[in-house]
Amino acid sequence: MGDGLRVPDRADGMGAFRIDARRTALVRNHELSAKALGDGPSRKVSPGVARAFDRNDGGRALPGGTTTLVYDQVSGKVERQHLSLAGTIRNCAGGTTPRGTWLSCEEDLTRAGSGVG
Repeated sequence: MGDGLRVPDRADGMGAFRIDARRTALVRNHELSAKALGDGPSRKVSPGVARAFDRNDGGRALPGGTTTLVYDQVSGKVERQHLSLAGTIRNCAGGTTPRGTWLSCEEDLTRAGSGVG
């Protein structure tokens, strides 16, 4: 992706919406659990993300989230691609909003402090 991270695995729910007369955004959920950290946007999570989403279980960050792809309909090319939500788990569902944004939803039953995910 343009932010230097790799596209995560396990794409799930997604939605597209018009940005302007030329461009469309595609937002993709990535249904990743804590055990799938290596399948996330980066094999090594940046220190800022690790601190922000520390689960108090040895410093593992949560790899779930969303990526956004901006497609130029006139040129037929991907304009950019980037991580748009980080630090969540098992992003499964969601939807576009009337304001042209994406509402993501997690799917997880992990209890706080269980160390499972």
